[in-house]
Amino acid sequence: MDLYVVLLRLVHIFAGMFWVGAGVFMIGFVLPTVRALGTDGRAFMPGLVKYTRYTLAMPVASLLTTLAGVLLYLRIVERVSTAWITTPGGLVLTIGSIAGIAAFLIGVVVMGPTTKRMEMLAQEAEKHGPPSAEQTAELRKLQVRYGRMGIYTLVLMLISLAGMAIARYI
Repeated sequence: MDLYVVLLRLVHIFAGMFWVGAGVFMIGFVLPTVRALGTDGRAFMPGLVKYTRYTLAMPVASLLTTLAGVLLYLRIVERVSTAWITTPGGLVLTIGSIAGIAAFLIGVVVMGPTTKRMEMLAQEAEKHGPPSAEQTAELRKLQVRYGRMGIYTLVLMLISLAGMAIARYI
């Protein structure tokens, strides 16, 4: 038994399960509800950020998933050979890995900074009263970006998940 691989797999699977599940819940259920509720919905999002650790949990889960996945992938390549990558199973796992890494990078480069800016705008509104017209316009633009990039990230995570699930059997 290779304890290193067992531990990496546990981290990869559990962190990935949380990351994908939370992404599906946010993009599939929370954001559509927020949009449908209008002003009331927009009031919910700052509360989600303020009263939960969602904005901490998602980056941690995505980092753990990606890091463990990369280490597992390198372990496979090290033990088998680089020629394995061109096999059907190797190609599927490689595509899934690239999709997962791309989802992580979108999270780091786009989703994280967008969330931080929305948090700052919410804090400013909390301190200084209702947001200005410019702040409201910026917040709407950020929400659109977050939703759009969230969908892209979710699609990449699902491609990654499918690749991990079926690569062994192809």
